[in-house]
Amino acid sequence: MYNILFIKALILFSLLLFASISDIRTHEVSNIYSILIGLTALIGISLEQLPGMFLSAAIITIPMFGIALFKPSGIGGADIKLTAACAFFLGLQKGLVFIMLRLLLAVLCNLVFKKIFKDQYKESFALVPFLSVGCMIAYLL
Repeated sequence: MYNILFIKALILFSLLLFASISDIRTHEVSNIYSILIGLTALIGISLEQLPGMFLSAAIITIPMFGIALFKPSGIGGADIKLTAACAFFLGLQKGLVFIMLRLLLAVLCNLVFKKIFKDQYKESFALVPFLSVGCMIAYLL
């Protein structure tokens, strides 16, 4: 059982790392990362767990999708898809921790960057690295 959890963690962390690198470099993230995270979530689970996993993804992602509808330039599609995949992977309890950590990290780092790089700071920033760190921490809790 612990081997499966370790393998899932290793795959998740690797996928999130590569997605973060892509977002930092190009501000684009391929859909394959969300798909692979969703498939990784299915490793070692029973069919009875699936409805809860889908519900977790919906509860955590729908508010973010709503925000994106009202402010289209604020949140990218990859951020929403990766959030859904991570929530599916983590479940509701850890998913809620994940979403709070992600937002807290993004806001705090954004404030620090604004303070340090006053003149060169631009408003848009890569959200996937914060999403990744929040997901990793939530998974380890």
